[in-house]
Amino acid sequence: LRLCTRPHRSEQTRQKRHHICDSCTPTLILGVGSRCSSRPVSPDDVVSRAVQVVFLGNGRSGKTSMLRTLAKKPLQPDQQSTRGVTVDAFADDLKLCLRDRMRHGSDLELSFWDFAGQLEYSAAHEFFMSSRQAVYVIVYSVLDDDESIMQQLLHWLSVISEAAAAPHVRLMIVGTKVDLVLASELQNVLRCKRGVVHQVIEAKGLVHKIHEADDVLFVSSLQSFESPGMSMTWATCRRALK
Repeated sequence: LRLCTRPHRSEQTRQKRHHICDSCTPTLILGVGSRCSSRPVSPDDVVSRAVQVVFLGNGRSGKTSMLRTLAKKPLQPDQQSTRGVTVDAFADDLKLCLRDRMRHGSDLELSFWDFAGQLEYSAAHEFFMSSRQAVYVIVYSVLDDDESIMQQLLHWLSVISEAAAAPHVRLMIVGTKVDLVLASELQNVLRCKRGVVHQVIEAKGLVHKIHEADDVLFVSSLQSFESPGMSMTWATCRRALK
């Protein structure tokens, strides 16, 4: 994004050629070369360098384990539940690599927020929710029954309903613990859970916001996980989430 301003020509402001006055309208430049066009900037066009990545879900749903997976850390089955909110616990390990910086921009600053899922902490969540520029990852366990999953997703989508309406906010829904499902049942289980997610997305009117091909995922945090029949491994799960 480029902001273009008209420089002042008056004697008093000759030294401040890029000062923006009330009569100057910032212009958004779209595209490059012969396809370049422009229009006035709106507040929704201003994109921050900082992106807040927020993990939400019930307690023991696997949020922290997902962060460990992204950071290439080994799973800790006896890890205690998050209390309150943890920010950038694996900051050094989650820095963008060179290829990601080239693809998404070297100025991108990611901040990872791991929220506790227990009810006693939910009242404070709204104070940390950003509608500026964020990715909200709603996490649930595929081991839970369909009704429980539906209620969890409806609750967390309601928590972020205001932020979700913002243009620079992305939503993702991720089912965890697929490594704990019997291999012979995995395909049917995931098909069933995807159907539940689809119902919730339609009920909340978020079909335009959540694209099921890219934003509805199933992951495993266990590095030894492998499902040849579905071409799923720990590495493919991590790559899809990343």
